[in-house]
Amino acid sequence: MEIFRPLPIDAVWAVVPARNEERWIGETVTALRRSGAVGGILVVDDASSDATREVAEAAGAEVLRLKRSLGKGWALRQGILRCRPTLALFVDADLGCWAEEVGLLVAPVREGRADMTVALFQRVVNPGGLGLTRALARAGVRLLAGRCLRGVLSGQRCLRTELVDWECLPRHYGVEVAVTVQVLRRGGRLVEVPTRWVARGVGNGLAGWLHRGRQFLEVATTLGRLMR
Repeated sequence: MEIFRPLPIDAVWAVVPARNEERWIGETVTALRRSGAVGGILVVDDASSDATREVAEAAGAEVLRLKRSLGKGWALRQGILRCRPTLALFVDADLGCWAEEVGLLVAPVREGRADMTVALFQRVVNPGGLGLTRALARAGVRLLAGRCLRGVLSGQRCLRTELVDWECLPRHYGVEVAVTVQVLRRGGRLVEVPTRWVARGVGNGLAGWLHRGRQFLEVATTLGRLMR
């Protein structure tokens, strides 16, 4: 059984959803520890078939292992419900060395200057696609919450957890859109934070197009549910 350390009320938990990320998870966890911006690190292992759990634990993270994969949104939800932080930092498992700079996202929330921060990446390595999912997400958030955001799909964000209904999140790729709309609808102050970070795209191969197609459908479904 995982043991979660009691933290001060204003401490930040980094919640890292991870599925088959043994290549990057160790570097990401190590960088989070070096950042000095988080009090705890919880990797939610989404039923990986590789050594994600072992590598994360060796790097110093606490790990919640899910028995079957239900998607990124579900993993984030389970992580929040397990450690129940007041402030949470979401970090993608492949952020790598850039995770050492997450204080850029944490400081505005901890200091009361924002209720949620969202990272803007400097560039993307191996980009692909036509930008349709991002365009859809931006249009949906603008329609539903009145904001036009550059980083609407960014998985790197810090927020006050009380602003989100964690029981009602989509299970996978629509989670960032759902969280954004909930925070804005509840009057939260959202700040986009420019970084020098580099994101890793999925390219234009078959796997990349399948990934983007599924992401588009799930973002569309999430927006449809939010309109009801």
